[in-house]
Amino acid sequence: MEINREGGDCPHASGNVNAFALAAEVLWHRGIDLYATKYGGEDVPRILKGAEYFSKSNVDPPVETEDSGNITCDRICYAYEVAYNHYKNRLDEVYPLSYLGDAAEKVRPAADGVSTGDNAKFLPWTTLTHADLSP
Repeated sequence: MEINREGGDCPHASGNVNAFALAAEVLWHRGIDLYATKYGGEDVPRILKGAEYFSKSNVDPPVETEDSGNITCDRICYAYEVAYNHYKNRLDEVYPLSYLGDAAEKVRPAADGVSTGDNAKFLPWTTLTHADLSP
């Protein structure tokens, strides 16, 4: 079964992943590593799994679900920048980042302040505070 979530609720669902990343960021600065949390013998931290899942839905859809078939998120979501900064820049790519970097690039505001995604007026601050924008 193929479900196309054009204009559906992919942005809100990815917002949950972003909220976990933001909470993990606060805790990181307090000496608690929520970013590293894994469950049931998983190899990849749960926040990274969620961020990669939503990144794939924007960069290389469709993504599989357990009960809804395949989902394509045609709208750019925003669960990327904070998690990407942690897993790439802090950990120096300990984990493979198959989609997260490409998705972060897609949602960053352009130099003229115009974003190609839904972030133009919502979360460009995460680019300012967490992106490695060096040339």
